[in-house]
Amino acid sequence: MERKLMPFLLFIFLIIMLLLGTYFINESNNIEKRDANEFISLEPLIVKGNSYIIKEDYIDPLDLEILELDYKEEIDNQNKNKLECLEDIECGDNFSGEPYCIGDKVYEKVHEFSCNGRCNENINRKLIEECFIGCFEGECINSFLFDCEFDFECGINDFVGDTFCSLDNVYQDYLTWTCLDPGTENSTCNISFNEQLVDDCGTSLGCNEGMCIN
Repeated sequence: MERKLMPFLLFIFLIIMLLLGTYFINESNNIEKRDANEFISLEPLIVKGNSYIIKEDYIDPLDLEILELDYKEEIDNQNKNKLECLEDIECGDNFSGEPYCIGDKVYEKVHEFSCNGRCNENINRKLIEECFIGCFEGECINSFLFDCEFDFECGINDFVGDTFCSLDNVYQDYLTWTCLDPGTENSTCNISFNEQLVDDCGTSLGCNEGMCIN
């Protein structure tokens, strides 16, 4: 009896496995056919090295964090205790909070008070500095431990950022790499920035938005 039952049970098992396989294949195809807008991907498609192609549905996690901060600040502004007032000075002095990092940028929250019958406090995020290496605890990182003996091993000196106006001339920041304590266990690569004259506007009408006015 048991010998006759075994082939039958094996047949039933194979049928079940076949049905499950068909189900999972169909489910996988259905997922691929769904509208891509239903999904939010937090990972870009890496192609090679530091080069990558951003997917159409890619959302930078930093953008999500900034949106979340904006939302919280908006709620905070709405929930402030609004005191009756006649002048702005009655509402308090404007002030800036401690600097903090979002990605490789340094920000601070600026609190501004005004009077419109009642005191209002507006909190806005202000960009203080964009860091070249990175940001940590509200400050740009300007050095890091690295096994170096010569300055060129740390990086290539070059102009960085956009041009800007100073004293009616065009300037740009120049990045310089330096190897500190070379050839030791504590060798460090350090960066420094110096404003350098790029274009002397001379007899021009001056400088505007990083360019001489002709």
